[in-house]
Amino acid sequence: MRILMARHGQTEWNLAGRIQGIEDSPLTALGIEQARAVGQAWRGSGIRHIHSSPLGRAMDTARHAAEGLGAECFDDPGLVERAFGRYEGMPIAELREQETDWEPIILGTRPELAAPGGETLLQVADRVEAAVRKLAADSDQATLGIVSHGHCLLALAWRLGGQPDDIRQFHHRNASYSELEWMDGKLRLLRWAVADHLVGDESGLSAPASFAAR
Repeated sequence: MRILMARHGQTEWNLAGRIQGIEDSPLTALGIEQARAVGQAWRGSGIRHIHSSPLGRAMDTARHAAEGLGAECFDDPGLVERAFGRYEGMPIAELREQETDWEPIILGTRPELAAPGGETLLQVADRVEAAVRKLAADSDQATLGIVSHGHCLLALAWRLGGQPDDIRQFHHRNASYSELEWMDGKLRLLRWAVADHLVGDESGLSAPASFAAR
């Protein structure tokens, strides 16, 4: 089975530089365009089911992507974004002023750290990998679509990519996606941060690359 797993489109809080986590923010006009571009990129893939985080920004991205695919959308709580506890809703500028250890948490460079009241990236990797494995095992589709969040994709790609020291290479910009393979009960990372469909769109972090997972 092939799995295509996208980050949601740009939101108002992305644009404003605010931490979202399990709080929510609506897609911007650009975010809607990005979501539709995901659907265009996935045309011809045979996707009939898109599973999404239940947060509004992800579900709306899934629905806009599904329009061009004739696919059905389903929510899965295992795909929800990383909880950032006290940091949620805070602008980055405010974090710099008020918090000391925020940067390695937000960038994911210290996967064992969590914001006060939040999750570590290691916990997110466990949760998201379990959710994707269950979806793959329970599906009879040849290709599965998933819409989730930046830190969910970061955590899963890093885990499947062998957990290298430089986790930043796995950052996904808004509406970029990773390609996974599910075969014989194993998940493999084939490509990550694919953003060819977003050419000319400068929003979010970009690190497109390919990798055959060990």
